[in-house]
Amino acid sequence: MKKKIHGCTHYGCMIILMLMLLSGCDDGSLAPVQGTALPVPGTETSVQISDQRSEIQSTGTALPIQANTMAARFTGVAPATTGNTSFTSSPAIEYQLGNLVAQAGTNNRILITPVRGWVRYPLASTRLTKAATRFPVIVFLHGQHDWSKQSYQGYDYLAKDLAAQGYVVISIDANAINRSIHRGNSGDTSSRSRAQLVLGTLDRLREIDKRGGPGMLDQLKGKLDFTRIGIMGHSRGGQGIANALKYNLTRVGVEKNDLKTALLANPDIFQVSYPKLSNAVTKAESSLAIINEEKFDSAVNEYNIYYAASAESTPPYHFKAAFLLAPTDFSNNLGLVNVPLATLLPSCDGDVINLDGSLTYDRNRFSFASDTSPRYQILVRGANHNFYNTIWTRDDYPSSNLLMLRSAYANLSP
Repeated sequence: MKKKIHGCTHYGCMIILMLMLLSGCDDGSLAPVQGTALPVPGTETSVQISDQRSEIQSTGTALPIQANTMAARFTGVAPATTGNTSFTSSPAIEYQLGNLVAQAGTNNRILITPVRGWVRYPLASTRLTKAATRFPVIVFLHGQHDWSKQSYQGYDYLAKDLAAQGYVVISIDANAINRSIHRGNSGDTSSRSRAQLVLGTLDRLREIDKRGGPGMLDQLKGKLDFTRIGIMGHSRGGQGIANALKYNLTRVGVEKNDLKTALLANPDIFQVSYPKLSNAVTKAESSLAIINEEKFDSAVNEYNIYYAASAESTPPYHFKAAFLLAPTDFSNNLGLVNVPLATLLPSCDGDVINLDGSLTYDRNRFSFASDTSPRYQILVRGANHNFYNTIWTRDDYPSSNLLMLRSAYANLSP
């Protein structure tokens, strides 16, 4: 079942598609994940308990709790997110869970990116009969924007409503990757490092589910359903999500020796953000630089550094949905199979002006006979690139772009 859907509201398309795609279809002896997780002031949600006593009294029983099932096809309409909520959303929780050593795909350059962002989750049931359960997980990944802006905060309007529907929602901060690009380095147009950051964040969540975590994230122990994961990427984040789907089965890992090799090649590469790593390199006039192992291990421990895992060391995740919002398609996004996929195209996109996401859709709408996952393409007329993120306040569709498009269309005319 391959569909194109044209015309829907900006907010409605995003929230309904995520819900539609997600609906249907070791021991604990080790230490918990280390880091911080603190509530963000001003993001609390008031509790509104819905009274079901009359229904319970009339039937004599509580409402049934539906078991989680794996469905190959969609059999219903996703619920509205602003009404009939089942939970109260937690406040936005700002988390920092260490630092991930990742790798750019274009030149194999080593990066270190903090594993941080915002998370919201179902804090309390708003229904008297709601039983405790595991919650599906949704991951948001912003694009390449001004690295001084906290872009990951711009999807909180979505996270709040989704958490009230029973989803744990993570919005990842990828600014360390963006910053490397804006500093004039070659960057990561393949978005391998973004894919590693998405998968590396899920690795941390999997550990939290097993062993607990810092602050309010300890409440997620035993509560995450890794058989129901949805991922959304905006702009270059869409490229990262496409790569996360591919690398999920064939993950490219980074090892300790890769970090050491990068340090020996350029001892000052991490001097600004991780100075003790650079200080672990001993520079001798008469010989090559060497790494002081004791200082290196101490720095890794202090900075809570861990490495992007490989497919051989880590089992893949069960992605139930992928949503690409105005994505780039720099590396010809191929092989997005066996996962329901939706691509949204803003008709007035002034950034990805050639609507790259249409190429992603076209390249992946035909698959193996055994791949029954649907693909969707949505065109939102009048929408621009930025305004899906509340932090990105600049209208990216100036009149000059309109003139350029008119000129392009005129040249196509007979």
